[in-house]
Amino acid sequence: MFQRYRANISRSLRDSLSQQHSDVYDMLRYYMGWVDENGRPHEAMEGKALRPTLCLFACEAVGGALEMAMPSAVALEFIHNFSLIHDDIQDRDEIRHNRKTLWAVWGDPKALVAGNVLRVVADECLHQLLDSGLDYDRALAAGALLGAMVTLTSVGAGALGATLLLALYPLRMRLQQRLALGEPVGERLQPVPAQLYRAQDRA
Repeated sequence: MFQRYRANISRSLRDSLSQQHSDVYDMLRYYMGWVDENGRPHEAMEGKALRPTLCLFACEAVGGALEMAMPSAVALEFIHNFSLIHDDIQDRDEIRHNRKTLWAVWGDPKALVAGNVLRVVADECLHQLLDSGLDYDRALAAGALLGAMVTLTSVGAGALGATLLLALYPLRMRLQQRLALGEPVGERLQPVPAQLYRAQDRA
């Protein structure tokens, strides 16, 4: 499943950050593993793209088109990295994916700004759902789910927050959200995976 979506996800992520050439966007491209500290092209270790992969899989599972779900998948991956940038600052982690974190290279203030910019980029990506032909109600549903995930990542920031997150939201529920973000983009009005999860919760 990961190999099936990887190339499309990677291309869409890069396209979403390729239009701006300011220093803060160079920082974001560095964090994603595409350039070095000076903004020169450089291939470094990237994330597994678990979240966008599950999002695309869920959309196709309920009959939706891959292209229509891609804005949700990209937004989801950017939200994940937005949370990691802030986690690195709070936890004072200097290394991620075998390279220095943003705050370790540029300092806390610039890293905070870069993380917040990536949050805005995620919102802009989600707005593309309407451009891809998705109806307004389902685009709103996807936006609401993304907002809920931002809340979860905020709760999960730092050691205490992460402990609370694990206690309040089991792994199955977090996976459900990643899947659910792809469901509103699918063609069916009643997403099958969500129904199965609700049935399981009542069992």
